[in-house]
Amino acid sequence: MNTVNPIYLNFRKVLFAWIFLAFASPVLTAAIKLPRWVYTPDQLAEAQAKAKEEGKGLAIVSSDIHSTCPLCDSATSMAFDELKDHAVVIYRSDKNDPNLSTFSPLVVAELVDPKLGRVIPQAVVTSADMDVTWSTLTYDVLKQERGYREVNRKLKAIRKGEVTVERNPDQILRWQLKGRNSGYTGSFVGIDSKGRLEFKDKSGKVYRKPMNVFVESAANFARFLAGQEAASGGAVSDVVFEIEPWTSSDGKVIQAKFVSLGDDKVTLETDKGKSYTLPLSRLSEDSRERARELAE
Repeated sequence: MNTVNPIYLNFRKVLFAWIFLAFASPVLTAAIKLPRWVYTPDQLAEAQAKAKEEGKGLAIVSSDIHSTCPLCDSATSMAFDELKDHAVVIYRSDKNDPNLSTFSPLVVAELVDPKLGRVIPQAVVTSADMDVTWSTLTYDVLKQERGYREVNRKLKAIRKGEVTVERNPDQILRWQLKGRNSGYTGSFVGIDSKGRLEFKDKSGKVYRKPMNVFVESAANFARFLAGQEAASGGAVSDVVFEIEPWTSSDGKVIQAKFVSLGDDKVTLETDKGKSYTLPLSRLSEDSRERARELAE
């Protein structure tokens, strides 16, 4: 009876395994190539302009195109393709938007909501201004083609004006902080006379925070909402301070915007987001009067 050397059998197993990995690894680790119609967070302004031009919404698909999970890759590719008819698609990930600092507080709140789940991909579809949620889509919806039938029917109706979706003034938003993957949660109240963001939590308690502690997208969204409220006749104590020249007592001039005035100290913020707090006496008489005027 002939027997096969065990060492030979083990060698064959190792050889076959090596050959399989050599050919399979590139397939398993290949990244999804972004379609030409998919934007990235750094192209947000361009995506918004296109959405407004075409009367579409924005679909923010949160995923990882470098994932080694075939099911996730398949669902992500399907989301890119299925959502493009009624929305301009933007791909975000923890790599190209690590601190959720690109999108509006409404989008961020939807993305961190536990109801969206922890499995990627996920998607949030909003108006072009990112102030009204059109739809939120979990992985269970995105992974199968039939899951899009009702979604696309709804998005089509919104685009045609058959269904009206209005902003909920009490919707809890996520106000991201600069340099941190965290933020405050609360619905928008307004911008007070000192330029501070006012928001309230679920219990109704109102908080006021300096605008310069928030990421630019959050600060801009607050100003956008304040403008909307003012345009609709809402009661908003909004003062949007612009960059303007400020002169020191020794004649030096800087370009900055007013933030606050209190205890005879004025806080100014440069166009790069850097804040300075200094005694009011350090400013020229004209600049002191300007600070007092803006603080009223």
